[in-house]
Amino acid sequence: MLRVFSFANNILDCEVSQEKQKKFLESFQKKCENKTDDLIIVIGSKNSFIEISKIFSLNHETLEDTNNIDEMVRYTSYQDFDFISMSFGTDDIKKNEINIYLNNNYLFICFPEEEIAEIKKINEILEKRITSSTKIRHTAIVRCIYDLFDSIILEYSNILEMTEDQVEELQREISSNHKKFNLDKIDIIRKKTFFMRKQLRAMEKLQGFIDNESIKWITKKVKKLFTSIFLRIEGVSRFSDSIYKACAELLRIYDAKITSETNMVVTRLTAITLIVGMWTVVAGLYGMNVWLPGGDDPYSFYIIIGILVVLTVVLLIFFVFKKII
Repeated sequence: MLRVFSFANNILDCEVSQEKQKKFLESFQKKCENKTDDLIIVIGSKNSFIEISKIFSLNHETLEDTNNIDEMVRYTSYQDFDFISMSFGTDDIKKNEINIYLNNNYLFICFPEEEIAEIKKINEILEKRITSSTKIRHTAIVRCIYDLFDSIILEYSNILEMTEDQVEELQREISSNHKKFNLDKIDIIRKKTFFMRKQLRAMEKLQGFIDNESIKWITKKVKKLFTSIFLRIEGVSRFSDSIYKACAELLRIYDAKITSETNMVVTRLTAITLIVGMWTVVAGLYGMNVWLPGGDDPYSFYIIIGILVVLTVVLLIFFVFKKII
């Protein structure tokens, strides 16, 4: 179902009835071609945008992005409109994808078919903002985009703050018991922050549209309003970069722990080999079927064994003192 908000002569029609929607959209499309100052905002699900795509001849590639849900982030400027495809949140991409068509005369926001709590909340914010903007019609489209981005940035900020706490907890886990640590925990955080960085990059590119001086309703006040939102996007983007780098640092700490442990094992094996090697060399020499010095002395065996025992004890004391074994 579509929610259609039509502005004409500073009068807001909060919703066009379902029976009249197609005719209304067709007439509005003609008005756009004649370059009138009328404005329309449409909020709906991807299936409901099929009729709009037929009437407004929207780009085929953008329709594929709208219908085929994936992690791809896009910002593309076409001759007649700008298109943004991104996802809201990080948990379930199939439920959270948002597609935006933006023009001098219209704003189309395509939400997922299944309305989750976060999307429902955004819908309520947008509709409240639209219906309160009757005096200045283009204020609605400005505030819609602002509120949409504001909601996403706020959500990402909260997610990143919780993720930062998770990174600190993982660092403590690695320091205390790296042997039982699960590397998948780091991988999950890295994927989450990388995904958010992609979304924020798409939002930053909208600045080119806001800087477009040919669009009448983009005034100095609008640019000032969006300057704050783009600064926030930049801040959240830097925050996500720091979390991503922190994950890389966690991997480095984990690798250092494993490398240190491996080096210690090799050192211990070397020490044990040295001790056992002495006995092996002597056994090999006296195991040969040839005459050896002292072979006729009945005490030579005890003397050699005594020397080996003394050397073994000395080496053991040395290795223990050096904390090698």
